[in-house]
Amino acid sequence: MTQSDISLTIPQIDGRYYVGGQHRMRIVLVQDARNRKACQNTGYGEVRDYTVNIIPKEISSDA
Repeated sequence: MTQSDISLTIPQIDGRYYVGGQHRMRIVLVQDARNRKACQNTGYGEVRDYTVNIIPKEISSDA
C-alpha cells in the first residue's frame, strides 16, 4: 500500500458552512478528460471509494 498526503478544497454549502464529519469520496482515474462524467461506464480506468473525515479548518480573523 502506498500512502500519500493530498490537499483538497471542500466547497462551502450555501456560501457559508462546511459540513464536517465522515463523508464518502469516490476517486475516478481515467486516461482522457472526456470520460470524466458522473455515473458513466468508461470501460478503462480505476475507481476507488473511501470514507474520509472532514475536519473544519480554523479561520483566523487576523488579516
